[in-house]
Amino acid sequence: MTLVGLLGYIISSFSFLIFILLLLAARNNTLAGRLVLFASIITMLANGVATIQLDQQFSLKFVLFFESLKLILWPALLICTRDGVTSFRALFKHPDFIRFALCWFVFGMLSSYMSFNIED
Repeated sequence: MTLVGLLGYIISSFSFLIFILLLLAARNNTLAGRLVLFASIITMLANGVATIQLDQQFSLKFVLFFESLKLILWPALLICTRDGVTSFRALFKHPDFIRFALCWFVFGMLSSYMSFNIED
């Protein structure tokens, strides 16, 4: 079963690497383009760290850190494309993003607190 997990994460990381290279070749300088690039990089790193974690059996806290970053970037991209947000300032002032970021922060802090206080 571990082999299937490793293979899945490796294939996913490689696929995101190809996607990132395509995004870099496109040279899209809009906010949505930058968010797609950054979210793809974070997703590739999350998959890479999860692959290493499956093999080396270190703490899941590193994997959860990248996963939590991924959870804020992809919805930010959705808000940008849905509502036509073109700047970071407008994104940070958008009511949906503020609501989502507040929930993300509260639940992220709560889960981090719980993970540091649970015995390994």
